[in-house]
Amino acid sequence: MVDMTIAKALSQAGLEHLVDAFSEISFQRFKSLLIQDYEKFGVYDVHDKQTLFRLIQSISGKPSNKAVYDETHNAPDALMDLEADDTDFLTDDLDLDGFAETNLADSPVRNNGYIGAVHSATDSEPELFSAPDPPKIRVIVRKRPLNKKELERGDADVLECDQSASTLFVNEPKLKVDLTRFTERHSFRFDDVFDEFVCNDELYDLAIRPLIATIFRSGKATCFAYGQTGSGKTYTMAPLAPRAAKDIFGVLARPDHQHARLWVSCYEIYGGKLFDLLGQRAKLEVREDAKKRVQVVGLKEVEVGEPSLLKDLCDTAAAAPP
Repeated sequence: MVDMTIAKALSQAGLEHLVDAFSEISFQRFKSLLIQDYEKFGVYDVHDKQTLFRLIQSISGKPSNKAVYDETHNAPDALMDLEADDTDFLTDDLDLDGFAETNLADSPVRNNGYIGAVHSATDSEPELFSAPDPPKIRVIVRKRPLNKKELERGDADVLECDQSASTLFVNEPKLKVDLTRFTERHSFRFDDVFDEFVCNDELYDLAIRPLIATIFRSGKATCFAYGQTGSGKTYTMAPLAPRAAKDIFGVLARPDHQHARLWVSCYEIYGGKLFDLLGQRAKLEVREDAKKRVQVVGLKEVEVGEPSLLKDLCDTAAAAPP
């Protein structure tokens, strides 16, 4: 018998066609379902999964990451092809030009492991320096959704994210000697784990923005993405530089930092060699100075006075011929 509370909730979310699928479970069980459980009840459509996820989040009292998927992402055909070059993960609706006019967001506050509300930069600028420096090393994992080719092949989603515990679970399908199928569950703990529903703004606020205060405390900060081709590195990293630049210029505009200047350089390490991406791919040499510090000799540095110039330099570096 169908639980009327479940039926009503599904109908209000536009998922009335799934009412029969959940006819054998209680409301308590329904609101505790995880993403990997959906296919057990016959929910295979990507849009249905996203809608069901947000519904269960709202029922459970957990804030869902709204505005993660816009109308383009809600369509199954709009899923990015991650099996090609990473640049294919940059979608047309990713407006990098718009970052110069976008209000910056404050670092989100954790609430039972879920990302909290986002505030404007005007209200949160003092908080940028009130927070302590982040740990020296942080390892953060971001899960990407199945791409179109994987969905067409019927591939299963074997990853499960527990953001509250910063843990990633891998459900590995295996076969016993007697050909009995079973699933071996592996768990991996990181500093932070984000599922496929987190947006780039939230990722920046939690992972990158705390580093801005560090560099203005005479610290050094490095952020890099690691992963195989098609894992979403470019999609994740491309918006971070404009956002960080906007935060940096906001600090430089303050009276106590007007003496500071921002200089930008960009080089590529390929095949054990270094190339200057702002200097016509000139080959560079790495040397160690008298203080045992590594120096890149001949690297071109450009003073940047506004975010738009930084974006032009990033475009120049990205377009440098191999």
